[in-house]
Amino acid sequence: TGVLADKTAQILTPQWACTTLYQTFHKLCFPANRPNRDLSGVMIYHQYGFPQNMAAISERCREDGLFVIENSVNCFDSHWRNCKDVEQDLRIGSIFSFPKLFPVVLGGALQTDDARLGQFARDLAPGEATSRFARFWSYWARLLDDKGRYSIIGGPLVMNQALAYAISDYSQDMPATTKSILTVPAVKAWLDRRRDNYTRLYESLESTGAMDHLERGAIPYVAPLKVPDGKAEGIAAALDEEGFRIGIYHFDTNRNVFEPHFERMVLVPVHAGLGNDDMDRIAATVRSRL
Repeated sequence: TGVLADKTAQILTPQWACTTLYQTFHKLCFPANRPNRDLSGVMIYHQYGFPQNMAAISERCREDGLFVIENSVNCFDSHWRNCKDVEQDLRIGSIFSFPKLFPVVLGGALQTDDARLGQFARDLAPGEATSRFARFWSYWARLLDDKGRYSIIGGPLVMNQALAYAISDYSQDMPATTKSILTVPAVKAWLDRRRDNYTRLYESLESTGAMDHLERGAIPYVAPLKVPDGKAEGIAAALDEEGFRIGIYHFDTNRNVFEPHFERMVLVPVHAGLGNDDMDRIAATVRSRL
């Protein structure tokens, strides 16, 4: 379990993920986006921070002899480790991405109880000079992209960001700025604020049905709102006029990488940079367009 024979070994991957995820997979194995008999393992993805149906996935993996990689880049905890309805031994590791939830440019983590996997990750590290170069380029490319994507130079910055992603795997040390920002009190405060924002939005829109597919108490990356057909574009435009950056994307309402069911959703922010007034404005705008 957890051992790949060669680069042709197949891992079931989420159908709705960033291209860099698939690029990383191709370095070591083959990412398959449909279940098949040749799978060696599966990556589960807690999309936007909402946990997958882990009991059903655990049962399927046990029956098929598959190991689990937990993609926790949209959340700050391992839902698998905290779930009592799964076989813990199936999971070989969890990956995290700190910029998704906190005001940092770069930083992430691999959490594993498998000593072989931990050593394998360390062995992938390049020489010090290569690592420093990759960290420098990735950091500044990401920072410039975050600050200038919506400016007149946004196009070239996006291209520079894409080039930086291609070498980001060669930088395994987090920047010192990230380490200094992510203190325990700061992380707790940001997560609490994010939870409060989501709860306020949930309670404001609960009666509309837009949150029926979601649960209380989550600390999500964004909140995917389910709205009637033909309403998404109007809601998105209205929120954009209010100054909120949102989008229309797809969310797996079945929450099962083996049997996904994607539906169009309006994604609204709940990050710690927003306050009660912001969440009330978002809720009022959504209500006015439903």
